[in-house]
Amino acid sequence: MMYVTDSDGWYPRRGAGNSDGWYWTHLAAPYVGTALKYKSNGTPTLKDADVQVFLCPSDTAPGWLGSNTYIGGQGGISYVTNANITGNTTVNKVSYGIKDSTLKNAAAKYMIFDGPGGYAAVTASLHDRVAYRHPGEGVIFSNGTPSKNTGIGINVTFADGHVATENHIVTNYEDETVNDRHWLR
Repeated sequence: MMYVTDSDGWYPRRGAGNSDGWYWTHLAAPYVGTALKYKSNGTPTLKDADVQVFLCPSDTAPGWLGSNTYIGGQGGISYVTNANITGNTTVNKVSYGIKDSTLKNAAAKYMIFDGPGGYAAVTASLHDRVAYRHPGEGVIFSNGTPSKNTGIGINVTFADGHVATENHIVTNYEDETVNDRHWLR
């Protein structure tokens, strides 16, 4: 939320698919006490950093390791962003997510949450890109179909900055109520 305040109300952009090499993790790093370094081509890197806040203690296989440690640091990343909020918007040649004033009910919108490695952002239709880790590893979906509530949930940072564990099916994209309430603007 400090980034949003410092950026005139713009949420950070996710970074996936951008040619300039910036990810949301690079934008968040200075706010969690991690200095960015830069590659010879001018793109940011966290390769040598140990950014513990990017890791969920329950994650047994964080993503963005190996040749991708420049994205989240030595330990990798356990989280993804809501693409509806961190989708790329360009203003004066600078990329952001969306403007906070365009977001309805920020306290209910998922912004950053548990996800598997290799993804920067997801939408409600990509339920396989949400990691249900709490209180332990488990599957809420079976062959793309929501199963009963297992009590397994995800940690979520909401768009207003508060954090909670959601213990229900969070990505039933066929349920417009869930989609509108938690995912869309």
